[in-house]
Amino acid sequence: MKTSQTRKLEQRLDAVTKVFGACSAGCKELHACTQKVAYVMVERDAAKDASARAIEALQDKEQETVALQEAAKKAIAAFDVLKGEARALKEAAEDIAPYDDNDLHAKLQELPEDSASVEAILDAERKEASRIHEDRGLQKRVEELQRKRDALKEKVDGMQGADDARNAELSKLRGPWEKTLRDALSSLKTKFSDYMDTLGARGDVELVEQPTFARWGLAIKVAFRDACDLRQLDARVQSGGERSVSTIMFLMALQAHLPSPFRVVDEINQGMDEVNERIVFRRVVLNSTGPGAPQYWLITPKLLQGLYDMEHPDVRVLVVYNGAHNIKRPRDWDLDAFLGAKRRLVGAN
Repeated sequence: MKTSQTRKLEQRLDAVTKVFGACSAGCKELHACTQKVAYVMVERDAAKDASARAIEALQDKEQETVALQEAAKKAIAAFDVLKGEARALKEAAEDIAPYDDNDLHAKLQELPEDSASVEAILDAERKEASRIHEDRGLQKRVEELQRKRDALKEKVDGMQGADDARNAELSKLRGPWEKTLRDALSSLKTKFSDYMDTLGARGDVELVEQPTFARWGLAIKVAFRDACDLRQLDARVQSGGERSVSTIMFLMALQAHLPSPFRVVDEINQGMDEVNERIVFRRVVLNSTGPGAPQYWLITPKLLQGLYDMEHPDVRVLVVYNGAHNIKRPRDWDLDAFLGAKRRLVGAN
C-alpha cells in the first residue's frame, strides 16, 4: 500500500501538473491576444498614410488596440500568478521530498516496487508533459510577436508624440489668434449694430465655429421690424432692398478691420427705398471722407434728387454721357452752373 507521504507527493505532483496545464492555457491565451495585438498594430501602421477621411477608422483601431493590449496585460498578469503558484507548489513539493542526497535514497524506497506501476506513472506524466510542450516553437513565436508588438508600439508612440507636439503648437498659436479674432468681432458687432440702428433696424454678427478652422465663418443676422427676431441674412427671408442695406452696412462696419486703398460698390442702391438710400449714401460719405479714409467708387445708373451729402468737398461726381442730347462742346460743361440752376429750381418750387 502507498504510504501517506507517497500520496501527498502524488497529490503535489498532480497539483503541479494542473498548474502547468493552466500555464499552458495562459500561454495560449497570451499567444492569441498577442496575435490580435500584432494584427491591429500592423493595421495601425498601414493606416498612417491614409487620407483625412480615414482618421475615424484609425481611432477605432486604436481603441481596439488598447482593448486588446489590456486583454494581453490581463493574460500576462494571470500567467505570472500561475507561475507564482507553480513556484510555491514546487517549493512545497521540495519541502515534502527535498532533493537531498541523504534523503533521496529513502524517498526512492518509498516508491512502488512494481516497475509496471512506476512505468505507468511515468508514462502518464510524459503524456501530460507532452501536452504542455506540444508546440516546441510556441515560446519562440510568442517572443517574436512580442518584439514586433514592441516595435509597432514604439512607432505608434512616436506618431502620438508628433501629433501631441503639433496639437501643442496649434494650441500655442490659437490663443493669440482667437483673442485677436474675438476682439475684432466685438468691435464689428458694435459698429454693425449702430449702423443698422440708423436704419431703424437691428443687426448682429456671430462667429460660426466648425470642426476645422477652414470652415469657420460669420453669420449676419438682421431684423427690420420690432416684432421680429434676428434672422440670418438670406434671400428667402429678407427682400432685395433689405439685403442690400444690410450688406453695405456690414461692409462699412468691416472697413476698419480690412484696410484697403479704395473700394468699389456697384449699384448697391438698387432695390432700396428712398429713406434707406439716403441713409446708406450718407454712411458711405462718412466712411470715405476724412484723413486716412479709403476711396469709394459708387457705380450706379441713377441717384436720388437732393442728396446734399454729395456737396461734401471730398466727394467727386463723374457722369458718363452717351446719347444724341449730350453737350456738344466740352467747354459748356460747368458743374457749378448746373448745381446753381438745380438749387434755383428747387428753391422756386
